Amino acid sequence: MIAKKLAIVGLWCIQWHPVDRPSMKVVVHMLEGGEKLSMPPNPFTSTDSTKTVADMPRRRKGQDFINEIATIGRIHHVNVVQLIGFCFEGSKHALVYDYMSHGSLD
Repeated sequence: MIAKKLAIVGLWCIQWHPVDRPSMKVVVHMLEGGEKLSMPPNPFTSTDSTKTVADMPRRRKGQDFINEIATIGRIHHVNVVQLIGFCFEGSKHALVYDYMSHGSLD
């Protein structure tokens, strides 16, 4: 159950538009609270990479995602955000990165 909660919170935190992402206070409440969490409305519809991955055959998408995780997971540099984890269920994929305390570079 905790893995599902972490995955849902991760999906909320990777929303494309910053106004759709929860504040740290809300994230803490989501993780500590006992209530059921709802899925974000469209967690995978806003990036160009989603479109590229969606066009690949299903088997290749899974292998490419695993290869990306393996590559990103080996990167350790002071100027690169650390990969914390990942999840995938069916055709849905998510990467969870370390929190950027000074904000995004967008």
